[in-house]
Amino acid sequence: MYVISLLSEDIKVTEDILVKYSLVKGKEIDSTLISEIKKEETKEELFLKALNYISYQSRSVKEVRDYLIKHEATSANTNSIIKELTSLGYLNDKQMSSYILDSMVNNLKGPKKYEEKLFTKGIKDYVIYDSLIEDEVLDKAILKHKDSYTKYPKKKQIEKLANKLISDGFSSSKVFSKVSKLEYSDNAIETIDKDIEKLKKKYSKYSGFELKRKIVSSLLQRGYEYTLISKKLNIELDG
Repeated sequence: MYVISLLSEDIKVTEDILVKYSLVKGKEIDSTLISEIKKEETKEELFLKALNYISYQSRSVKEVRDYLIKHEATSANTNSIIKELTSLGYLNDKQMSSYILDSMVNNLKGPKKYEEKLFTKGIKDYVIYDSLIEDEVLDKAILKHKDSYTKYPKKKQIEKLANKLISDGFSSSKVFSKVSKLEYSDNAIETIDKDIEKLKKKYSKYSGFELKRKIVSSLLQRGYEYTLISKKLNIELDG
């Protein structure tokens, strides 16, 4: 950064501006040129700020545009800086989308999570997260999470596994198609007695039909089949 000393003020300029305007000692500078130099210097400062912003992590065009607007860049300066950064290879939304897709795949996230990330970053030119990729990643996610819910009855295991996968961005149709075909360990017969005893203590202030109703409701929520609950509580099935 260089300083040009004028009668009325000092102006800080970059070396590029010195060269562009041939600013050497003794050169006469009128008000029109001063105004032009100031505009150019403002743009240079904004460019360096944007470059610094990008240096911390990859940014999308939208993110850089928002950043420049936040720093009061004019529309003309914003467009010019983005064009220059793009030509220099610092901005490339499609390439960024490829990095995001790789991250999603590595972290076992589905296409809906990918779409959310693209939307947040304002990326419209992107690599497709196709159905074949989703199938492969979903299979890996199922393998990782399938045994996380074995303490629950089979029905609840399926529900929790499906909810986990859907929340991670996989399509519900693919999730239910795959999880419904899996084999699950079901310890319901072994665990229901313990759960019934816990619920009896929890609802100890109730008795008779009301106690049974609350226990049945709680057991159903935990994923036990009504036929098993009925057998254990010795109540008749409705219908």
